[in-house]
Parts: sequence; structure tokens; C-alpha cells
Amino acid sequence: MKKLLSVFLVVTIISQTLISVGVVLHYQANKAYISQQLCENRNNPAAHCKGHCYLSKQLKKAEEGEQKQSRNI
Repeated sequence: MKKLLSVFLVVTIISQTLISVGVVLHYQANKAYISQQLCENRNNPAAHCKGHCYLSKQLKKAEEGEQKQSRNI
């Protein structure tokens, strides 16, 4: 029983870490699309945002999901 619990906790911790990495990798892979279609500042080229606003929102959303998951455990 202790082994099962420890494996579950390790998997939970690793998955929380990989969620943030996944969000950043998704942003890097789709940077052109995000900056042209999803960025809030796409109509204001002087802002030089290039999708960073979208990335920060997605990272914040992932962090909130991690906090909810940790509360449920």
C-alpha cells in the first residue's frame, strides 16, 4: 500500500512539472500562429508581444489547475 501511494505521489509531482513544459513547448511549436491569431496585441505591432500574453495566460491557467489538483489530493 505504501509503495502504491508513493508511486502515485511521484507521478502526480512529475505530471505537474510536465504540464508547464508542455505549455511552453506548444507555444514554441505554434509561435507564428499564436502571434498572428491568438495574441491580444496582434493589432498593435508596437507592443512586440508576439504571443507572450497568450503564453502567460496559459501558464497561469496550468498553475491554477495544478493548485486545484493538489487541493483534491
